Amino acid sequence: MGGLGSGNHNRLRGDTLEEHRRIDVCRFKREGMLTPGWIGAWEWKSASGNSNLINVYGGTDQIELSYRYKRGEEEWQSVRQVIRLLRVDRHLGGQQVYFECPACARRVRFLYGAGKEFRCQTCHDLIHASSREGVFDRQCRKIRKLRKKLHADTMMEAPMPRPKGMHQKTYARLFDEIIARETAALDEIEHRVPGFRRSITSLRKSGGFWS
Repeated sequence: MGGLGSGNHNRLRGDTLEEHRRIDVCRFKREGMLTPGWIGAWEWKSASGNSNLINVYGGTDQIELSYRYKRGEEEWQSVRQVIRLLRVDRHLGGQQVYFECPACARRVRFLYGAGKEFRCQTCHDLIHASSREGVFDRQCRKIRKLRKKLHADTMMEAPMPRPKGMHQKTYARLFDEIIARETAALDEIEHRVPGFRRSITSLRKSGGFWS
């Protein structure tokens, strides 16, 4: 069983939110973990199938996390971290609960395991993966998302039959948007081809390819 940081999940520079484990105070509340005396574990499965486990000790005003952590080739470390809970009255009654970031005291819903301790997105300097995308990549991602709504193949220019039960107006709107985005994406590819060819020619002349 792995711990936080195993499987190269804790690289701190240029990381994205999607690369790291996170804890969600709303989900903890739904699971009954924010009550005195609650003891249990929170587990994730990595892409390799390894388990990443933290032990959680519940409470009204704070919770305590216990887990193992390693970075790179360093030795495993045992970590115990206390995280305060903040409760804010809602206008229509009841309370909304938040984590208090242990580093900056910011009120947040999520904390991320992108280092030895769980901290907020800002303190770990994390960004959304989509912010790294170029215009073309973002266009392709949106096309895949729209095609999934039609239950169609996500490859560009693949057939897009109207799903059973989908209103004709909805189908037409999605279909037209997909066609427009695919046309723009393919135009971008055509625009880039001369540049790709020049780069390949330059690499070949400089010996940049293996022979």
